[in-house]
Amino acid sequence: MSKRTQEFEIRRTNKRSRVNSQTEPTIMSMKGKFDVTPTELVSQKHFFNMKNQENEYKHISPWHFPFVQNLLQQKPVINFDMNNFSKVGRYRDSIEGVTRKYEERFLTEPVGKQRKCVNEEACEGLRASDNGFILREFLLPSQEQTYINTKRYPQQREPCLMCKRLRIAKTVVATRASGNGLREDCLIQDYYNFVGLEGEYRLEDCLLSKRNTWEGLCNPVVLHQRNNYRIIVVNKVKQYEQWRYPFFCQMHGETPGITNYTTPFPTSDNN
Repeated sequence: MSKRTQEFEIRRTNKRSRVNSQTEPTIMSMKGKFDVTPTELVSQKHFFNMKNQENEYKHISPWHFPFVQNLLQQKPVINFDMNNFSKVGRYRDSIEGVTRKYEERFLTEPVGKQRKCVNEEACEGLRASDNGFILREFLLPSQEQTYINTKRYPQQREPCLMCKRLRIAKTVVATRASGNGLREDCLIQDYYNFVGLEGEYRLEDCLLSKRNTWEGLCNPVVLHQRNNYRIIVVNKVKQYEQWRYPFFCQMHGETPGITNYTTPFPTSDNN
């Protein structure tokens, strides 16, 4: 038998030529902007999002961290009665009452040695108006008295009044939305507001635990609503006025809860 001849194909590549500014002036030009940001595949983006899925909880109140919520909340206790709750008296003794006039002193921007809200750029004072500002920290009457005596603020900065109101409101709303109550050893307030007194707040403008469900409130606290404030300037200092929180005022021939303001409510913020 004849042997099969081995065959192969010879491939020849084109000769390479060096590119220079004379032969290829367009390619050698560095005019224009180039996107130097590395591209990211969709799969890579999903992978990193999955690895960092808990990062979103680093910038919100720990009261709303799901794990903490599970520690605070519980199913409502059957036949619970706020009036017969044995811990209410002790809770009320541990919190401080503040008047409306006292609170309004803290709805201002910090001046002099006053410290700003601990939340700073996340302060609720920046969100309550288009021209909002960071409020000064809110001090309880006992903390303010300590400062007067010692000239020392609390070691840790406190949130402002709006941020405190917002935190309490969020906790109550989240608890009610889940259909739960709070554990009986949880108290979410360290102060309360006076209601039903001349020149104070109305009860209908405040939050309070339901009688048949413990929600962490033993005394009323004003419900935070951003559109209830407007900015005014007093002695070159910006401050918020609670123009949509009516005063409690009961006089002969008047309805309880009418406002003390004699001018009609404006239709827009007066900054």
